[in-house]
Amino acid sequence: MNPGGANVVAALQTAGAAMVDPAGRSWEWGGAIWRCLGFLSEATGRSMCAVSVIDRSGRLLVLGDAGSADQEQLCAMYGGGLRNDLLVTEPGGALSTALVAVARPRLVAVPTAQGDHTAAAPDGYTVTRTAVDGDLRFSGSRRGLIEDA
Repeated sequence: MNPGGANVVAALQTAGAAMVDPAGRSWEWGGAIWRCLGFLSEATGRSMCAVSVIDRSGRLLVLGDAGSADQEQLCAMYGGGLRNDLLVTEPGGALSTALVAVARPRLVAVPTAQGDHTAAAPDGYTVTRTAVDGDLRFSGSRRGLIEDA
């Protein structure tokens, strides 16, 4: 697991999550169903995971460091289980066309630092970027997750 992933796991455990299982099983915490979608990165050989969070107000998919090749592997492994309202990309904003087609997000958020290069938005999507738009906030609604104004 990379250092960022280890920090996330530690924070979840500190906040009361009893167990984080990267084997694809889910757990409930804070009223949401959490699932670590584990895979082995073809580019680096590291064990990695994307995180899926689902509650009655919407679905979120956080890619972590999953680059385009990793995203295609996620599609092959998890298929329609990747469907979401909000997709948080890897830091550069790269998205494989396969993932966009399978996940069908309504919103795309790119975590970036000021001055970082980011990939172009997929056709038909408005992308929010933390380096440009600052902190991003989303709320659940009847239509799923929506960006707060």
